[in-house]
Amino acid sequence: MINIIIDKQGRPSKGSIFLGNQHENLDETLQFFFPKEYEDYYRYIAYCYKDRRTGKKITGISPLVEDAFKVTSAITKCAGMWQLYVICKTTQIDEKATIIDLTANNSTGEHIFISDAINGRISGNEIDIEAFENIAVDENIKILYDEILSLKLRVEKNEETRQSQENTRQTAETNRANAENERVIAEQSRSDNEVHRTQSEESRVTAESKRVEVEKARVKSETLRGQSENARVNAENIRAEAEKSRVNAEGGRVSAENERVKSETLRKQSEQTRNDEESSRQSAERTRVSEESTRKNAENARVSAEQSRVSVESQRVNAETNRANAERARSEAETSRVNAEQSRVDAEALRVTADADRTNKTNTALKTLEDAVESAREKYSQHFFENAFALQRTGKVYTVKFPLWKTSHLSEGEKLDDNAGLVLEPSTKTIRGRNDYKDIPLFKTYDVNAYVDDDGVRHVTAIKGDRNFKDTGKNDVFVLGMSFYEKTWADDQYWYYSRTDMPKDGYTIARECINRDGTVQSYTLTAKYVSSMIDGVYYSTKGQAPARTCSNPKGNITSVDNSYYGLIRNCKEKGTFYTGGLMCDYKSILTSQQLMLGTTVPKAKIWGCTSCWGEPVASIQSAEKHTYFPVKKTDADNYPVGCGVSVGYKHLNNNGTATLDRAYAEAHAYANDVKVLKKEPLDDNNVAIYLDIEEPFNTMPVQLSDTVSSEIYILSMHWHSGFSDDVLDRCGCPCEDVSGLTSGRYPMVWQGVELMVGGYETFANAFMDIVSLTTRDVYITNDATKLTTDDDAAKRAYKKLPYQMMVAKNSQWNYVTEIKLDLENGAFVQTQSGQDGSSSATGFGDAIYFDGATSGTREFLSLGNLSSGSSAGLACCHGGYWLGGASWYFLARLSVNAVGGELTA
Repeated sequence: MINIIIDKQGRPSKGSIFLGNQHENLDETLQFFFPKEYEDYYRYIAYCYKDRRTGKKITGISPLVEDAFKVTSAITKCAGMWQLYVICKTTQIDEKATIIDLTANNSTGEHIFISDAINGRISGNEIDIEAFENIAVDENIKILYDEILSLKLRVEKNEETRQSQENTRQTAETNRANAENERVIAEQSRSDNEVHRTQSEESRVTAESKRVEVEKARVKSETLRGQSENARVNAENIRAEAEKSRVNAEGGRVSAENERVKSETLRKQSEQTRNDEESSRQSAERTRVSEESTRKNAENARVSAEQSRVSVESQRVNAETNRANAERARSEAETSRVNAEQSRVDAEALRVTADADRTNKTNTALKTLEDAVESAREKYSQHFFENAFALQRTGKVYTVKFPLWKTSHLSEGEKLDDNAGLVLEPSTKTIRGRNDYKDIPLFKTYDVNAYVDDDGVRHVTAIKGDRNFKDTGKNDVFVLGMSFYEKTWADDQYWYYSRTDMPKDGYTIARECINRDGTVQSYTLTAKYVSSMIDGVYYSTKGQAPARTCSNPKGNITSVDNSYYGLIRNCKEKGTFYTGGLMCDYKSILTSQQLMLGTTVPKAKIWGCTSCWGEPVASIQSAEKHTYFPVKKTDADNYPVGCGVSVGYKHLNNNGTATLDRAYAEAHAYANDVKVLKKEPLDDNNVAIYLDIEEPFNTMPVQLSDTVSSEIYILSMHWHSGFSDDVLDRCGCPCEDVSGLTSGRYPMVWQGVELMVGGYETFANAFMDIVSLTTRDVYITNDATKLTTDDDAAKRAYKKLPYQMMVAKNSQWNYVTEIKLDLENGAFVQTQSGQDGSSSATGFGDAIYFDGATSGTREFLSLGNLSSGSSAGLACCHGGYWLGGASWYFLARLSVNAVGGELTA
């Protein structure tokens, strides 16, 4: 039996279950538990299965019997992934209808509740599915048939037992009759046998002697039994003493528990006091923000007035100057008129001289401009940052300690050294959280323009605040921070991670800070935004939708291959040393979250856009064109202002069926991953979602063929770059309040880097090599010139990490319980996952997935997509795609750090 709890939001406690096939277990029972609000509802389960070989679908709906659903061979005969949905409805569903309507009847006040999908995996078997496709058997009848068949087998078995017992009785009766006959014969012979009594008496005496011997043996056995009983009594006494000791220990534990409860009560009181003080602080902060806004408005008005005054004064001065110049020109013209003939030759000479002077001045100006450009290029040289950061380095050490899995499953750690007592609270659009790290140079970051040349040298050209800084269009924005040294170690109970800003024994310079010539770069560079594509080239720039793959690109809907192979090809278009995101880039973000948040499960405090899946149909069909999309009021919350959406219809397949899939251009026909600008109610039941588009659209169904049509849908998509501008700090989410930080509907910004916008990000410099179903080797390179799409050549040229990735079971998500850091190569490896007790709240909180392959290579997909849910995070890894695999939810990030340097002595 599998127990599944459905909460008020329709989220099941188990998103994925393993059911086995009909040869492994004939019947499996799914027991559901619902909120008390749905006790009076009719409850059903709907199931859907798509055969990958034929493309055909198997669907059905069955009532829950005592909130349970028995999975019979009608389902387990079909291997693959089943989607199960629990439906609660205030009225009964007509199960005999040809088409079952699951929409609520608003006129009767009907209510309907549909849960999120539960993925049920049926393992492979050799049953020919086609043999069953034309047999339509009601699932309830199938269950009844299975139960009757089981009863029949039990009855047949009982009948066999009864028949056997009857045969035994008849045999015993025959034996009794024979014994009676023998007794009569014996009685008749008794007299004859009396003569033999004396002989029998002698025999009796002999037997009595034997009896005496047997009695002696019995007495001896009785003595041994008494000794055993004494031993048992002694053992019982020892057990009683042990029980007394246990009772005493239990009393001590109860006392300790009472002390803990008292301490917990004091802690809650302190926490309540802190919350009250925090509320007061937030209120004061809102008041300050309001006053600051008023001051800014007044300052803007003053500046505007000053600019107007300066403009008028400038116009007056220009007019006066023009008048004086005109007067001088008139006087000179009059004089020239009198002396014109005499001065013609002199004027010509002056013209020639003036022309030469103009040429000289032009050359001088050009030289001055060239010098200025060269000076601007050298303004942010390596020496500039070395000197700037040298004045800020303190040598302080920031450390965090976490329990090993065998020690504790808890995710919370302990901050040590100079990290002790520091607090980071992620911010929102309206609330600035506490950030004790914001003024510590080691943790401060800056937005810059930067590039890497074809010699592998990284350059910074502008810092945000300069007039030359640009963050839109064909300009790359990176996040710059101070270079750092790091260290990790473990003892028999805990593991540690530590950072400092100066060289120390045992500490290693961060991989991304090593130059191609082996020297140390004084700063780090990480792409601020997820990559977009402009004119066939990747950019890290603001105001763009992420580049993605499309199966049938058309019009303005392009396709970009963000696979491991695709990144190698595409990044070469930008330059020799440009790549997709490196493992060291993500490793630094992962470890900084652990260091600053003090937990191995950051999602408990800040998450990304990983639970924002939606594709509802237009709630109002209208031939009139609008720039908004109408949805039911209940669906509107899934589309926060600022998120990305597409509007379109289904794709017509070659077999005549229609599919709603973001991989096809039709799903984006009316709006292609555009921003939500605002939401306004249309009436009591419908909301208008306004989109950032110029061309309005209608919501009438589209005819795909003579027999197939499609309604219009709005689909959740990826967030555009630049959302972090709305967050009040460098760490947070673009939500209104703190509840949105962990809702899974908003992306995150971490130390200025935008992350988890609704798609996986592909590691560009590493891949997995399959060793077995549950074990994989990891190969990595930090040199862009060694990247290759030849797997065998890559294994020879790349480094094989000393750690292996491992899962407890393949073909399912395994939550990570151990990560090993390889600081020399800038890598992290999920070495253990799926152990008993692992979950999204224990260990590292994120999950990894291995498919069922036993050989070959696989690409790294990290972070998570729109529907990844609890498995998503920096430690998440989907390992089910080959190195050329790409999909609409595979995204990319630029990196300039694959310069391939090795530290010099």
